[in-house]
Amino acid sequence: MMASSSVASLRFFGFRKCPSNSNKFQIRPRLPLRFCRASAVAVESVSETRRGSESAVVNPFACPICYEPLIRKGPSGLNLPAIYRSGFKCRKCEKTFSSKDMYLDLTVTSGTTEYNESKPARSELFRSPFVSFVYERGWRQNFNRSGFPGPDEEFEMAQNYFKPVAGGLLVDVSCGSGLFSRKFAQSAGYSGVVALDFSENMLRQCYEFMKKDDTFLNAHRIFLRHQIFVLLLTFSAYAAFHASRKPPSIVKSVLGPEPQSATGNTHSGWAPFDGPRGPHRLGELDLAFLSAYSLGMYFAGHAGDRIDLRVLLSFGMLASGVTTVIFGLGFWFGVHRLGFFLAVQIVSGLVQSIGWPCVVSVVGNWFGKSKRGLIMGVWNSHMSVGNILGSVMASSVLEFGWGWSFVLPGVLIMVVGVLVFWFLVPSPGDAGFESPKMEVEMNLEIVEEEVGKDGEDDDEGLLQNGVTGFDPVAIGFFEAWRLPGVTPYAFCLFFSKLVAYTFLYWLPFYIRHTAVAGKHLSHKAAGILSTVFDVGGVFGGISAGFLSDKIEARAVTSILFLSFSIPALILYRVYGSVSMPVNIGLMFLSGYFVNGPYSLITSAVAADLGTQNMIKGNSKALATVTAIIDGTGSIGAAIGPLLTGYISTRGWNNVFLMLIVSTSFAGLFLIHLAKAEIRNKWNETK
Repeated sequence: MMASSSVASLRFFGFRKCPSNSNKFQIRPRLPLRFCRASAVAVESVSETRRGSESAVVNPFACPICYEPLIRKGPSGLNLPAIYRSGFKCRKCEKTFSSKDMYLDLTVTSGTTEYNESKPARSELFRSPFVSFVYERGWRQNFNRSGFPGPDEEFEMAQNYFKPVAGGLLVDVSCGSGLFSRKFAQSAGYSGVVALDFSENMLRQCYEFMKKDDTFLNAHRIFLRHQIFVLLLTFSAYAAFHASRKPPSIVKSVLGPEPQSATGNTHSGWAPFDGPRGPHRLGELDLAFLSAYSLGMYFAGHAGDRIDLRVLLSFGMLASGVTTVIFGLGFWFGVHRLGFFLAVQIVSGLVQSIGWPCVVSVVGNWFGKSKRGLIMGVWNSHMSVGNILGSVMASSVLEFGWGWSFVLPGVLIMVVGVLVFWFLVPSPGDAGFESPKMEVEMNLEIVEEEVGKDGEDDDEGLLQNGVTGFDPVAIGFFEAWRLPGVTPYAFCLFFSKLVAYTFLYWLPFYIRHTAVAGKHLSHKAAGILSTVFDVGGVFGGISAGFLSDKIEARAVTSILFLSFSIPALILYRVYGSVSMPVNIGLMFLSGYFVNGPYSLITSAVAADLGTQNMIKGNSKALATVTAIIDGTGSIGAAIGPLLTGYISTRGWNNVFLMLIVSTSFAGLFLIHLAKAEIRNKWNETK
């Protein structure tokens, strides 16, 4: 927070406006409290600015005596556990400072005992715990007896005075126990209220009063319930998307010819996918879907930034369900024309591309960056859960005809699409909340003020947002490509998704055509067994998200998982046919390491890049950035299954070699970003 050196040392916390009895029903967010006791000369706060791929951390604290930056010893970060274990020392006067109860004390009277500047008695009086205790409980309430207006009259006078700046940020200097700070917050007339006071005891009293205010606490619970509901609904929505994509991989072994068995019984398959060119044509089906999907992804991102996300997502789900059912109808109508199946796959890919930018934008709107990796790692398991659900549904009815394997998932996604249309709230603002990007959790975090490197003006970002007085605007396609990190992550996902989607579309076929312990599995058994890969992907995505939050390094985490996936793929190919337990274990391990970085990049990384400081956290850019990253990845997803259809006829060893090379390239694109993350961590520890 900026402050003048002529102002006395202050301690402060900030909170957002909360529910009020207005004509228009609104639900305001939880009470986000920020506590900090800082010198007025601590004029900068932490920010991470990037020039190209370079990253620098601005020292946020300065000595209140000589104005020199403080040297920090201890863990990085501005959360309470890190602050508690940190010490600060002035590089000039060598005074030391440490954390106190619920704040960081950088006032001139803190530090070593050698500094003993006396403060005015009237100022020190208000730091007394007794005075702060009785202030609002009697003292302040009785001001009107001495000729001053009462609290209610004073508040009305202040409201009239502040009318010209209604909706802005209000700073309550010398807030005392927060009586008027709370009134201003409850009025819902300001974007936020910041309370400051010289006395830490006054702030403690303010905090205690806030905890007892049911209005704020109920708003917190309501906002949390909305967040949980949005997570569950978007999770179900995209799980349904993936469930509807799974049938083609399950029915491949039925559409194509059976492998040779010990009994000599074979099945001719379903024309035009039978015969020696069957695998090639099955690969062309995957290419048709994924090419249309990757192309549609770029347009879906633009649409998601400009059209109501609820309506757009619902349309995509209903249309996807219709195309999935139409593909299955080819069984009952006896369709054997390749053009029919290709056309259905192309349309299906276009409408399915709507889903991902929409759900990521919705989740990004509702959740701030804190713990985003873990939250989206858990949430992003919808892909694996959807694959498992689709595999089980399609396999369970395959014996009644392969058409049913498409109809059931198609009906499922349409039902969920109707629920999304009825119940989804795309952003907190649609429910009367403030955006979580404008909040801080009620965890006494020290305030972080974003400032540009070398004092650059914040207005130099690519986009303006509402904080600077402008409405958020949609970001351009080529402008989004220029954002730091977008290009390397997009091409990393190109190769990561090539590997993941090869398993998605060909793993049941591979299992059906590869003997395990000398025996070929049935269609149903192969389809169900393939879900082990997705189970591993669930745990891999969660682990990658948790680890990336823990070490605060997304690129390093991705490279670690990609590196371990190479030996996992080799082991699965070489030893997967030894026995069923070994096959299951190695398949789980492969899914764990292959889907970990894929899940991390498509969710948390995409949301980070779409809300980074350079575009001022503009939510209008999120769908475009997400579409660019996932759309580029989907091009790789289209190429992988197509190549597999051709390469598999020359042996599966060649297919696994392709997967290993692709994984290596995926890691290479992140080396530069990983080096920058490691360098930043090293600088923070100095």
